[in-house]
Amino acid sequence: MGYSLNIGDNEYELPADILIDTWVNLNRNSLNHYLWLNSVYGIPFDEIKIIPENTKTMCLALISALLTPDWKPMTKEIKGCTLMNFDDMTLGEFIDMEVYIDDYFTNYSAMIKILYGLEDTSDVHIGEVHSAMKYFLTWRLMLYKQYKNLFDIDIEDDTIVEVQQDKRVKPAHQWYDVVMTLADGKFLNMDDVTSKPLIQSLNWLAWNKDKVRAEIRQMKRNKI
Repeated sequence: MGYSLNIGDNEYELPADILIDTWVNLNRNSLNHYLWLNSVYGIPFDEIKIIPENTKTMCLALISALLTPDWKPMTKEIKGCTLMNFDDMTLGEFIDMEVYIDDYFTNYSAMIKILYGLEDTSDVHIGEVHSAMKYFLTWRLMLYKQYKNLFDIDIEDDTIVEVQQDKRVKPAHQWYDVVMTLADGKFLNMDDVTSKPLIQSLNWLAWNKDKVRAEIRQMKRNKI
């Protein structure tokens, strides 16, 4: 970006991007502005104390822009690994993403590894993956909208809301039951089930749920 801050004889430059691990740490400590300035600019804590407030505010605003790099284009390939086609995701991969999303910042790197097939993200920058993650979250929301009757959820203001919230667990916690349904209740079938295509699995579950509901309706009619 070309922004730098001079304090005495020292010059501290704003990096063009920040590592995922740094991004996670800053989001976890969003109110610790000293940590932000130290982690991103590399300014020693004793020098941060003498920065004028208006200058400090400007520096923090620039860091905030780095945390949400919406202007960066989507990176299709990182270190020889290609961003997956979400429609080709397996049931197991999607379940892992759902479990990880419950603790978003802690598991951010793990989610990026799934999306790109990476083994290590320690040298990957947030600007490289931000758009891909944002796109996945949009795709995920559309998927839930498409299968909202299957999961008994509503979508309000682009947020997944459980029906009868006090009686139901979150969608991410329903997946074990989903796997066991597809595995016909047999533990040894679980690996085979989780390797199946996600869309194929959801289509079967939706068909089976409609079938069961139709059978229940027919049973009720027969009793009348």
